[in-house]
Amino acid sequence: SKQNAEAVLSLCEYHLKNNLQDDISLVDFNQRWNLATEADSSLINVFTDFGLFITIAIVVIAGTIISEEFNKGTIKLLLVRPYKRVKVLIAKFISCMVVLFLAYITTVILQLIMGGITNGFGNYIGKAMIYNYKTNAVEEISTIKYLIISGISVLPQYILIMTLAFSFSVIFVNSPLAIALPLLGMMGAEIINELAYNYEKAKLIVREMTELLVLDLVTKKLVTNQVVLTIEYDVSNLSNSSLYDGEVTTDYYGRMIPKHAHGTSTLSHNTSSTKLLVDETIKLFDRIINKKLLIRKIYVVFNNIIDEMKVMKENNYEQMNLFTDYKSLSIMRKKDEEYEKKEKKIQHTMIDIKNKFGKNAILKGMNLKEGGTSIDRNKQIGGHKA
Repeated sequence: SKQNAEAVLSLCEYHLKNNLQDDISLVDFNQRWNLATEADSSLINVFTDFGLFITIAIVVIAGTIISEEFNKGTIKLLLVRPYKRVKVLIAKFISCMVVLFLAYITTVILQLIMGGITNGFGNYIGKAMIYNYKTNAVEEISTIKYLIISGISVLPQYILIMTLAFSFSVIFVNSPLAIALPLLGMMGAEIINELAYNYEKAKLIVREMTELLVLDLVTKKLVTNQVVLTIEYDVSNLSNSSLYDGEVTTDYYGRMIPKHAHGTSTLSHNTSSTKLLVDETIKLFDRIINKKLLIRKIYVVFNNIIDEMKVMKENNYEQMNLFTDYKSLSIMRKKDEEYEKKEKKIQHTMIDIKNKFGKNAILKGMNLKEGGTSIDRNKQIGGHKA
């Protein structure tokens, strides 16, 4: 992308200007271009490369530290001592934290040795030059500081997995279950993370979201004349350079993602017609979307919302010209008004049925398609399962 190209160019200029060693090369830390030796780059990425090893180590220890005491009968030796059970559990949990700390140190030492054997211990220079995408400048950072920052950034997820395994070990007193559940949960989270939407599924969701928003307008007796649509793309799109070569930005977690698509469409008049607003939103979606990319988030917003009674009282003025057939235009507008009145009656009937029998009392065929989310969304309160 353009930003990555600028990063590479800035780093190369920095390399030449500061007369750095020839063996320093461009490396990519999670799609963030930097300058470092091969040995230093492998050391900096240690928590990513050995993440599975650390996870398994802490889950096995935390998942067996209590349950195995019960299985072997040694728990009796602990319970007969004058210590409260809470103190015993806290001591066991602290032991798990120590194991996590040792796993951190072990992975760093192993990578240090492996990197030295593979690339030569003389290849370590103890620093790396990173390109800061926020300041658009090259910054020098020590390898130790980078390791500490990256280690702290992934620490919460390891503590969470360890706590789950420890809790299951205490509750179920079953080692295999206490080990399996956190690992399955972690894999499940990764699978959910991969569930980004393609163009067709995203289009279906946009249609569903717009229809639900329109019903909200009708319920509150409001109308709108402007649709705003924002599409955020998934981080996985940048793993394949052939898919996207445009501008990039950072998401909430600091990861590089393709720049979001954003667009606005204004209608000729205020309305709460499902057909008009859905058609306009879908046109806007097709206009701004990159069909090749996977989509992570979708935002549909109606702007310029006003009370429908206020619109009825307003006088509308129009500049006349010699090229418009106003007779045909008048007939067409009357047909549109009649259609909107009929549609309004249908909308009110749908709202009454949904209020009486539940939001899923009336569904459309598209709601049953693969990728449809309306049925699940109707069961939620404030975005969460009811």
